[in-house]
Parts: sequence; C-alpha cells; structure tokens
Amino acid sequence: MSLRKELESYAEKGMISFHMPGHKGRLDPIDVTELPGLDDLYAPDGMIKDALDRAAAFYGSDRCFYLVNGSTVGVLTAISAAVKKGGHMIMQRASHKSAYHAAVIRDIKLSYIFEECDPLCGAGCGVSLRSVKEAVEADPPAEAVFITSPSYEGIASDVKEIASYLHSVGKKLIVDAAHGAHFAFSEHFPQCAVAAGADYVVMSLHKTMPCPNQAALLHVREGLADFDKTAAFLSVYQTTSPSYPLMAAMDDCICSEYDWEGFIKRRRKLSMDLGGLKNIKIRDAYTSEGSFSPEPCKILLCPADGISGIRLHEELRARGIEPEMSLPGYVLLICTVSDTDEDYAVLTEAVRDIDSSWQTGDRSNADTGHAASCADKFSIRCVRDAISSMAISDAWEAESEELPLAAAAGCISAVSVMAYPPGRPVLVPGEVITDSIVEEILSLADSGCTVKGISGIRP
Repeated sequence: MSLRKELESYAEKGMISFHMPGHKGRLDPIDVTELPGLDDLYAPDGMIKDALDRAAAFYGSDRCFYLVNGSTVGVLTAISAAVKKGGHMIMQRASHKSAYHAAVIRDIKLSYIFEECDPLCGAGCGVSLRSVKEAVEADPPAEAVFITSPSYEGIASDVKEIASYLHSVGKKLIVDAAHGAHFAFSEHFPQCAVAAGADYVVMSLHKTMPCPNQAALLHVREGLADFDKTAAFLSVYQTTSPSYPLMAAMDDCICSEYDWEGFIKRRRKLSMDLGGLKNIKIRDAYTSEGSFSPEPCKILLCPADGISGIRLHEELRARGIEPEMSLPGYVLLICTVSDTDEDYAVLTEAVRDIDSSWQTGDRSNADTGHAASCADKFSIRCVRDAISSMAISDAWEAESEELPLAAAAGCISAVSVMAYPPGRPVLVPGEVITDSIVEEILSLADSGCTVKGISGIRP
C-alpha cells in the first residue's frame, strides 16, 4: 500500500486531535505528526520504511533517505558522513553553496576541480576523469570527491568512470544530482548517478519531476559509505517535524507512470520548431553541435552576441514565459513531463518573435565600459588584518570589515561571491581578492545578474 493510502486510512478513523499540528487536520487530513502507527522518519520500521525501500529499489541504491528540507540537507549530510572533521575533500568549484557550508561546519580543507565550459555560451559542462585524477594526485589526503552531475544546465559528467577510478584508490564519490532525479525514469536520459556507482547521491525530485518544493532524496551505496553515520548526521541537519504530505508526494512520484515517450516526442518537435533562428542559438539535446549537449529536460537559449542573456530573459517574461535563470551568455529553460503542447507553442512564438525583432548591434543591455567606474558603488566584507589566504572555516569565523570593492584587491574575502542563480562562486571565504576577480564581479553586476556577497555602500 502506498504511503498516501496508509495515511488516508489513518485519517478515516476520525480520531479527535489533541496533538500537533495546530490545524488539527482541517487544512490537510494527512498532514499529521509522528503518532503511534505512523512510523518515525529517523527510525523507520513501518509505512515510511516501506516507502523508502520502494525508492531505493527504484533507483538501485542500498539505502534511501527522505529529505524534507530539500537537497541542501542531503549535501550537508553526505559530506559530513564521508569526510572526517578537519579532513580533506576535493570539490568541483562550481558546487552549490551548501557544499561550501558543509566545509565551514566540519572545518574541511578544500581543493578544487574546475569544470569545462561550453565555448558557445560559457555554460558549465561538468568535470572530466582526467581532471579528477589530477586533483586526486595533487591532494592525496582527500577522503572524498564532490561533483555536480548533471550540471545546472543539464550536462552530465562520466560518473561511472569517475566512480570506478576513485574506488580503485580508496576514495568516496559524492554526487550532487539535484537536477537528475528523472534520469532513472527513462532510457532517453543519461545514466543515473546511483546506477553509475557513486557512494552518495543527492537528488531533488521537485526540480524536474511532478513533486512539491523541498522534496528530495539521499541515496547511499554499500562499500565505502557508512549508513549509521549518514543517518546520524541527517538527524542533526534536518527538521524533527517531517512533512507527511511531502513524503507521500515523493512516494507517489516514484511509483507513478509518466508518458516519457510523449514528452520526448514533444521535446523533439520543440527543437525543430525553434530551428533556423538568426539571433538566438539553441543548445539542447537535439540541436547542439560539438561535445557538450544538455539532456532533454534543459534548453539553453544563447544570444548570438554572447552578452544579452539577461535582456533575453526579460523579453521572454514580457511575453508570458518565465525562464529558470539567465546569465549574460544564455537563458536556461527547464522542460518536464508536466509541460503541454500549448506551453511549447507559446514558447516557440515568443522566442521567434524576439529573434525576428532583434537587430545586429542592438542586443546588449550592458555598457561594457561602465563596470570599472562602478567599483566604488559596491562593498565586500573582508577578513580584518589578514594578509594571506586561509581555510574557509577560519575565514568564516574571523573578524571582518566592510570595504569598498574598489579598495579590496589584495584583501582576504570573508564571504562567498556569486551570480545567483546558478550559484557558482567567483570567490569563497579565505581567498585573496585579486584585480581580475574585482573585474569579474563588476562585469556580472553590470550585466544585470544578481550578485550575492556584495552590497551597495551605505552612506
């Protein structure tokens, strides 16, 4: 019986509530708390355990954990379980901020793998086996490697080869597969990171599947991973009041059948309908040239001038289309099995209308000579009295002061700075702020990106 059916069966008993939650079942009859017979998320032996076993069997993991606070707590948990306090970890530089927060909390020493980028628009394209090997050779004490696959833009790394190599040298692989929960549902997608052999895999059902926000999973495989330690850390980071409606929705999502063939058919048609544009290039599973191709749920709309992604985003919104995110080089669209033919028709009309209305030389909303003159309008927090780089956890705890960005070169950053989304850091706490980093930050701000970590100077 599904988790939802079991909860509905409990609700039909008509028990009078003198317990949490305060709405007493009147908002949602299955929004209950951990009562006798309803199981315990952190020591499951009944209906929740059955649902978790179904999820593990579907994805092929040895143990699955519900994440009712989203993938963030899964990343915190996986890193904490895989790397001892004060230990070393190799991490893809383009990682979610939760991975950096785990390093702060656990005082982990980080070394980085820098991902490859799409030469057309600059989108992240994952990491290679070669770059992983080089990073491992450069940091022998590292206990684990943390990568993001697929990338936010939908490009998968070769997780199988990377996992095989790391296991041969006794190191764990943690994969942030937040955007890859749908991979196991159809052969039209790349191989799921769980099946590819990663030790810990975090995935967000809500990002690409018909599931509510915060619905996510943490998968763990036998071998190098420690199940008990994982469960213990999850109980530290995650709420003690798990949402039963959210858990039921995850069980429903995993056990439901979806029309993937229909989805792929519609997606192929969408790519064909968007062909032949003059001022916007399409990067997706069916039109891409070269070695980098997003999986079918992602489409990149790349302005031919390479700098008008923010403006393209705004023009799509003006025509009733809400993209996922944008950077100067591209706009990211997420497609899912929930899309309709009508959705794609509206998108096609909007993109074609924008493409035909743009004129050569009139596509940038950025004044490229303007950024440097704005350096005195922003500030950044720097570590007080520091003269050399330091560990991320030390910089996080150190006394800091706010300085004009124009005067920050040579100082040590006390904050992470990134365009968000996608959240790839330009700078992390403990790193030296160089002139080139200042220029990159200003360029992002000047292009219209939302830049986290800097602020306007207060008078």
